[in-house]
Amino acid sequence: DAVSAIPFARLRRENKAWRFAGIKLALILSNVAINLYIFLPAYWEQHGSAGWWMHDLRGVDYIFIANFWASLLMFGLLIPTLFPLKLNLEVKYVRTLLAFGWPLLVGGLAGIANEMLDRQLLKYLLPRESWAEGVGVYGAVYKISIFLILFNQAFRYAAEPFFFRNAKTAEGPKRMAKVMEGFAWVMSVGFVLIVAGLDYLKFFIDEKFWVGLYLVPILLLANVILGINTNLNVWYKVSDKTRYGIYITFVGLAVTIIGNISLIPTMGILGAAITTLMAYIAMFLASLWWGQKHYRVPYNWTKLSIYVLGATATVFLIHYTGIESVVKLAIGVVYLLVMFMAERRGLFNFAR
Repeated sequence: DAVSAIPFARLRRENKAWRFAGIKLALILSNVAINLYIFLPAYWEQHGSAGWWMHDLRGVDYIFIANFWASLLMFGLLIPTLFPLKLNLEVKYVRTLLAFGWPLLVGGLAGIANEMLDRQLLKYLLPRESWAEGVGVYGAVYKISIFLILFNQAFRYAAEPFFFRNAKTAEGPKRMAKVMEGFAWVMSVGFVLIVAGLDYLKFFIDEKFWVGLYLVPILLLANVILGINTNLNVWYKVSDKTRYGIYITFVGLAVTIIGNISLIPTMGILGAAITTLMAYIAMFLASLWWGQKHYRVPYNWTKLSIYVLGATATVFLIHYTGIESVVKLAIGVVYLLVMFMAERRGLFNFAR
């Protein structure tokens, strides 16, 4: 996977988005297919092996094998991207690469800790007799946010090469601001539509976890803020000030630790969800503060605020007023149509 990052970077640099997406999709589909091949016979025949070559393996080994073969297939699809290949050590670039990359590595590790720490703290801060149930419910409802998380990741893959190409141009900051508007529009609409369809999406998780569905709007809003912050964070990459990525992430990590320790004992999993939202807001404010000092981008904060606050108000109406499922869907569709009609010209320009 690490070696594959280089040809993937080349595809992004060369704007080969369809090939990039196709190989990523092949990775996912092959992983799922291999897992099904391994586990379905065990499910059907009530035994733990899918073939004579796996008799001595444990369940976790099967998952490793599936991931290994899927990653190998992915690398095979990337091999043509490596050619023509010329191996040459450019010493003069090593220092530049390390100076740019190591803060992203440290910040990335801290970011992972920031995202996962709440589930670990739940184990120790909830009552002993209920922590397992709390962690299970919280983890299950968090999965419903995956739609926004995946869009955020896909957008970052596509947008970063665009940002780097335009960073040094006179129109670069204005273009970044326009991209932010389009991104915030999509995230806000996704936020509303997921909550509007939650009565149907909830069947993707076990019924015993439905008690935690009241957390979904909070976690979705947190991921909307995180997505906007990820978009905002491009300033320290294009200005070669990646060390600020560490500072911003540690601001969020501090809020995560303090908030969870303070709120989980009294509020349970609701405290963890609120802390997640607070941490992402803190990271957003920190990035905005430093970013406007070092690489000023003329974001239209009035429009962005209308998107996010309007979506939040609509979600509150949908989720917390006890209306029927069909009415929720209708409100979601009306919201989508209103947003589209209000911004259709800008969306067409954004798509181009």
